[in-house]
Amino acid sequence: MTALAISLALAPAAAGARPGALDPSFGQGGKLVKAVDLEPENWESAPVALGKLPHGVAIVAAGETVLAIKPNGRLATGFGGGRLQVPAPSFGTLRLVDVAATSGDRIVIAGTVVSDFASNPADLRGERLFLARYLADGTLDPSFGFGGTVVTDAGQPPPRAVHSWESDWEAPRLKLNGIAVDAQGRIVLSGRRLDSIPACRNAYLPFTEAFVARLAENGAFEPGFGAGAATVLSGTTEAEPPALTKGGGVYVVGAHDPACYPGAESKLLVRLDAAGQAVLPFLQDSRLLVPRAVDPLPTALAVDDSGRVLLLGVGAPLSPGADDFEEYPPSDVLVRRFLPSGKIDRSFGSGGTTVLGKLGDYFVPGGIAVDAGGRILVVGTTAPPEYGSLLRRTRLARLQPNGRLDRRFGRGGAVATRFGAHAEARATSLTIGPHRRVTVAGPVERPSLPGGEGVAIARYLNR
Repeated sequence: MTALAISLALAPAAAGARPGALDPSFGQGGKLVKAVDLEPENWESAPVALGKLPHGVAIVAAGETVLAIKPNGRLATGFGGGRLQVPAPSFGTLRLVDVAATSGDRIVIAGTVVSDFASNPADLRGERLFLARYLADGTLDPSFGFGGTVVTDAGQPPPRAVHSWESDWEAPRLKLNGIAVDAQGRIVLSGRRLDSIPACRNAYLPFTEAFVARLAENGAFEPGFGAGAATVLSGTTEAEPPALTKGGGVYVVGAHDPACYPGAESKLLVRLDAAGQAVLPFLQDSRLLVPRAVDPLPTALAVDDSGRVLLLGVGAPLSPGADDFEEYPPSDVLVRRFLPSGKIDRSFGSGGTTVLGKLGDYFVPGGIAVDAGGRILVVGTTAPPEYGSLLRRTRLARLQPNGRLDRRFGRGGAVATRFGAHAEARATSLTIGPHRRVTVAGPVERPSLPGGEGVAIARYLNR
């Protein structure tokens, strides 16, 4: 179907519909659920990544499965039949965490391979980073890596100073958190590596270091990026998925966690230039300490067309004179915007921060994106108070470019979606597609599905 035909087919659905309404031309009333094996993760913690191809085709990656979804919600059979099982290495189990489109209608998927220590005692917990690139027809791209895939330890040395007898298999050596593709087709990846397990900790509280790396278009590590195959961010224990600037610069959110003081971590916003070097001055040392109104729950990043950085998190302002959060503080969704210099953008929201308010008793942010008009879309998961802590539903909110909640969107600026009376769903990613649509995806648990779990996808009007 041509782009013009898609546009004509979608136009009637948007006529007269309120921004934030489910797109009736997609799936069943704007929603779609597909059975997917999310092992080895529990469905609640299983990552579901969402990307997009031209003409509105959505790519969903979860477990070891990749789905291609057409604008009407049907499988895009021209991409590997619409459903692919990723060729994971024989020595382990693959956990896909991200997907990104690149030039030539190609798709890059990425994750971590965990070796089976029961059958491979010589390589206990020998995690490897895994990337694969697919052509527009769903076949592996032979010009990337080895036959279309890259499996690597990124040149990282074995952990040092390991004191815990159980650490060999309990503490992951490598973990990939996310990828982004720049205008030249280079792939930036970020995550963490196990550095050591000090005597003051155990295998459940290891000391890790964040890393950022970049692959050339052919899948080889770029030695000119940072310090080599993977740049370790000293003093930062984990790097969340990266966000890129137009010039190829990299932002990641990390956590500073002193080795023997678990729970004392602070969030850091780290900026690297296109060569992988720290940008100075960026608050003097390239690392911006995020005020403690953002707690250690998952954080998402986005960079707008003006190079400003948007940070999504959950937390609560401290009481005057308090040294830390109360034991169970009320949690609000916070969006904060920073200028390229690292300073808080005081023109955004209230002094640089928008507090979206309590979106239910339980909220976990899933993603943030900026549309062509500069409006900010935020997605996450909530459990309404009337349903207690169970029966999770997805929630999508929209902010105006100045940080104010866009009351025209949904009901007062946000919309909640359920995927069945007995279903629980989480929103972990979103994309802004053509024709003023926003697509949201995440894992779902529903008894009617084969295996009881899968992925839930919803598409909304973004007029």
